[in-house]
Parts: sequence; structure tokens; C-alpha cells
Amino acid sequence: MDYRILGPLKISGAAGPIAVSAAKHRALLALLLLHPDEVVSVEALVDALWGERPPASARKLLQIYVSALRKGLPEATIVTRSPGYLLELHSAELDSVRFERLLDDGRRALGEGNAALASALLARGLRLWRGPALADFAYEDFARAEAARLEELRLIALEERMEAELALGRHADLVADLQVLVGEQPLRERVRGQLMLALYRADRQAEALEAYSDARRDLVDKLGLEPSRELRELEQAILNQDPALARGASQQAAGPSLPVPATPLIGREREAGRLTALLEQPDVRLVTLTGPGGIGKTRLALETGARALDRFANGVVLVELAAIGDPALVLPRIAEALEVKEQPGVPLQRTLEDALRPLELLLVLDNVEQVVTAAPALAGLLAAAPRLKLLVTSRALLRLSGEHVFPVPPLPLPAPRELGDFERVSQNASVSLFRERARSVKADFTLTTENAPAVAEICTRLEGVPLAIELAAARARLLTPHALLDRLGRRLPLLTEGAWDLPARHQTLRATIDWSYDLLGPAEQQLLARLSVFVGGWTLEAAEAVCGPDDVLARMTALLDSSLVGADPDSPEPRWRMLETVREYALEQLTAAGDTAALRQRHAEHLVALAEAAERELAGAEQAAWHQRLDAEHDNLRAALGWLRESGQAEDELRVAAALGRFWYVRGHLSEGRRRLEEALSQVGD
Repeated sequence: MDYRILGPLKISGAAGPIAVSAAKHRALLALLLLHPDEVVSVEALVDALWGERPPASARKLLQIYVSALRKGLPEATIVTRSPGYLLELHSAELDSVRFERLLDDGRRALGEGNAALASALLARGLRLWRGPALADFAYEDFARAEAARLEELRLIALEERMEAELALGRHADLVADLQVLVGEQPLRERVRGQLMLALYRADRQAEALEAYSDARRDLVDKLGLEPSRELRELEQAILNQDPALARGASQQAAGPSLPVPATPLIGREREAGRLTALLEQPDVRLVTLTGPGGIGKTRLALETGARALDRFANGVVLVELAAIGDPALVLPRIAEALEVKEQPGVPLQRTLEDALRPLELLLVLDNVEQVVTAAPALAGLLAAAPRLKLLVTSRALLRLSGEHVFPVPPLPLPAPRELGDFERVSQNASVSLFRERARSVKADFTLTTENAPAVAEICTRLEGVPLAIELAAARARLLTPHALLDRLGRRLPLLTEGAWDLPARHQTLRATIDWSYDLLGPAEQQLLARLSVFVGGWTLEAAEAVCGPDDVLARMTALLDSSLVGADPDSPEPRWRMLETVREYALEQLTAAGDTAALRQRHAEHLVALAEAAERELAGAEQAAWHQRLDAEHDNLRAALGWLRESGQAEDELRVAAALGRFWYVRGHLSEGRRRLEEALSQVGD
């Protein structure tokens, strides 16, 4: 049930609005709503409904009104209990209770310095108002005091929200709203002070002083009082241009921004809408997107996160976990994404819990399947931070209490009966994805009545898997859709039965990469396999050092053209990486060639040299640039340490761990650095 008194009385149930039209019935319900879960005596109800001269049949009429109300409300909502009646009500069912709770939470958040959350909570509370409180009963004695109390709370909520907005540095946008509020409430000094401060911070000092003069005149003329000491001190501070008045935005305005994908999301409108609605439910704290590699879990999660930005006061933060395989690194990676510094002597779990506890935040954890045993630590974060939500992409379930599983399906495919209808085929999501990705490599690519059936058949054979379609579309620069279909037909069997989670479905994506891999020359195939030894990307210098200097740049260009390798858009220097699904495939090719140990050894040697070169620079003039470089190479350094441990190269392991000591300390990776050093020291003996 939903009862609303912040405006005209309104009642809604699961089936929709509930009409209560009779005036006395409405007044009786309002009376009971003003005393939820309290027994209101018959005498009090009669007095409130009829005043000093009730009719002789007042008690009987009251029973009739109660009976009529019970017919429209759920059973046992209105309970007869001596000496009167009781309305059983969950606190969340009454809008005034929700408003007061949001007001309290907003004021608490503001007191804790979280102005972004305070502003969001107060705005949600104010949106519950649809007009004056108890508007239907403005002239009834029983409602007057409560309506006045609620109106005062509304004004306080407005003032608190203005305070939060000022703390967020939004003074320029607030001036007009504050001027309107001052016009409505000319005697509220706090609003006058907020207007003065907003004008001053907007570089309108003369107008700020004029606002003080207006306030003083109104107070003297209407109340015969001088402005308060606080308002006079604010005027003096403005006259002195006190630096304390020019505070910046709150430090908890929002978390780091989400990356913006280079291409629009195609064919996922329904899934994105369902996910957004799911995250908006108060009792949903953890949602896991499941499905095989290449199905589009990450892309859908990013779109959902972008749509949810306005819902989470402290932002939406992406935590990429694909490059790590050690569950112990999950919390350090989350701390790194949130820019939370680890504290000496304090467990990182507790530091993160303390940092997250006051925040309203959505964490998007991408590629959790290889570190799924870290799930209990994630449960600890959820338990400690009541306004934290997790959106996870994983091929495996986390198996935590309260986990909502969201299987990501393939893109819709054209139905066989639609293949002759060009308009319907061209609007299909899979076909649209192929067309847009083909245009990105061949600007003049056009879907026509001649090639549309071939494109539809390609998408059907690729079973609507987005990555598979994109890899196929990347060849549109060289091959027509019919030629693509001919080649595809020889490589990929048309799977027509079996559930999505069966291994055969995974073979479709593998065969797609197989096909794209087979179109490369032997030198490019070899380079792709060797590049798989890098975790989290590589530079050209690193690729030449590890994979061999022979024409690496030209071969890598071919890999870029095939969409098997991509440039890292977030790196300040030229840097490349491959999708994790493609990297897994390339690692298999490296293993089949028997080159894994040799390549991992060369990779480790390169990282040992890099770490020791960085150690010499981390205390010098270029330390900032070297810290950034080590940030980019951190996952490669972790992989190198893993190989050195696995292959028994204890001295080299210790060389890397020691060389990275300053980096781990400055960047706040305290528990990781301590563990790495302890492990390395334990292997070298004396």
C-alpha cells in the first residue's frame, strides 16, 4: 500500500489507485494516518469529524465509515481495538514518514561531509511533495498542526539541500532558486544567508551586499528586529572578501567517471532497461551478469552504469579485474579504482568498508570469474555499506546471499519468415550491429536488398554473439557479405539445438576467432600468440623486447586491422591490448607451439629490467611519469612475479619485489607489497 498526505490524500494498492470519494471517509482515513499503529479512541474520532456538536448517531456513523474503508483496503488494515481503532501501517507506506526519514538521512550525510549524497536524499524527499500537506483538510482543526509541522520540515529540507548544493560548488545554478525562495519566505535568515553566499561565490559581490540590505530592511520593517549575528558576520566576511567563503566542491561529489565506449550500444535496449529497473529496487544490492565470453556482458554493464549515474549520488565506478588471477588482489584493485589509500597497520578490508560506509555508490566489477573466491570479501563490503550496490560481470556465479542473476542472451536474430522483408531485416539488432561495425572499417558499406540475406545468415550462423559478429564485420573492408558467408560456412557449423550453456555454444565463438586467426599470415599468427604473454597491455618497446624486433609494428598493424588487437584509449602513450577472450585463445596457440616457457621468461626478464630502471628514477625528477608507467605495467609485473615464483627464480623475484617497494608504498598497495616481499624473502634463505 502507498498512502500520500504530502498534497491531496491519495491511496494506491498493488492494483492501482483506490478511490475514497466521500468527504467523511477521507477525513477518517487521514485521522488514522496521522496516528499510524496507534489506537485512536472513538471519542477523539467523533470530536475530530463533527466538532462540539456531533449527531446522536455519530458512533453508528463512525462504524459505517470504518466498514466502508475496510472494503477498499487490504484485510486487517483497520483493526478494532479498545477504546477505538488502529490503522496498521508499515512506515515505508506513508509518504510523510519516508520524507522525514530522507530528511534525517540527508542531514546526517551533510554533517558527515557527503554533500552529494545529502543533496540526492533531500531531493528525493522533496519530490514526494505534490502540494501543501493534507491539502484536502486545510480548514480542519485535526490537520492544522500536523500540516504546519510538515511544512516547516519541508522548508528545512529546502534549506539543507541548498546547503548541500553550495558545498558541491553549484552556487551559480542556485541563485535563481534562492531568489524565488527568499520571495516566498522573506523572514528566513538562513535562506537569505545562502543567497548572499551564492551571489558572492558567483563573483556578484555587490548583489550579495544588496541582498543583505534587503534582508535587514524586511526584518526591521516586519519584525522590528536586526539581522542575527550570523547574518551580520557573513556580510562582514563578504566585505572583507574572506578566503573562507570561497570553498571548493565537496570531496565526495562523485567517484571516478566511467569510461565512455567508442561505439553506441546496439540491440540491448530491453536488457539495459530491465537492469536499470532492477538496480533501482531498494532490496537489490548485487546483480551478476552471466554468459560466455563475447556475449556483451561488459558493454551492457557499462551502459547500465551510465544510465544509473543520476541514481547514485557518489557515482558509478568501474573496477576491471580481467588482468588479475589472484583473488587477494581484488580488494587492492577496488581500492585503486576508488582512490582509497591503504592505511599502515589497518586491514584493507576495514579501510574499504570505512570508506564505502557513508557513500551511495554503484561498483561495476568486470570479469570476476577467475577471482570468484574473493566473493566473501565483496559480501563484507555490502554488509558494511548500506547504500553500496554491486553490478558484476562473470561467467561464474558468486553464490552470495541476495545475488540476482541476470543471464545476458545473444542478440535477437532475423526470423526465417522475415528474410524476404528488407525493412524488418535491416532493423534487426544483430544485422544492425554488423552494419555499424562494417561501416567503421569501410565507410561506404551499405546494407542492400542483395546483401541483406547474406548478412542475416552470417549473424544467424554466429548465433547473435556480439563479439563474433564484430570480428566478422571487421573483414567487410576486404570481403563482400556473400564472400564472408562462403568462408564462414567452411569454418563454423550451423548449431541448431542445445541449450546456451552447453559447450557447443562456446565453440561458436572459438570457431569465429579461429576463422579470423586463419586469415592472418603465419608471422601475424605467431605475433598474436606471443603477445598473449602480456597481461593488461603492452607498448611497442615491450613487444619488440619480448616477441622479437622483426617488423613488429607492421605485423601489429595487421592485427589491429583484424580487430584482434586494439589501441588502449586510456593510455597517455601508445599502448595496445587484446580482449580477454582473444587473449585466452592466443594463449592456447602459444601453448600448442611450445613457446610458453620461453616467452614468459623473456617477458619476466623485460619486467625485471623495467622494475630496476624504475627504482633508480622513482626518487628523481621524473618520478611522476615513472609512477604512471608502473601503474600501466602493474599487471604485467604481477604476472612476471608469478612466473619467477613458479619457475624457482627466487633471486630475480626478490629483485623485482625490492625494486617496486617505493612504488607500492607511494601508490598505497601496502598489503600486496608486504606480501610480495615476504614471499620473495622466504624463498632466498640467507
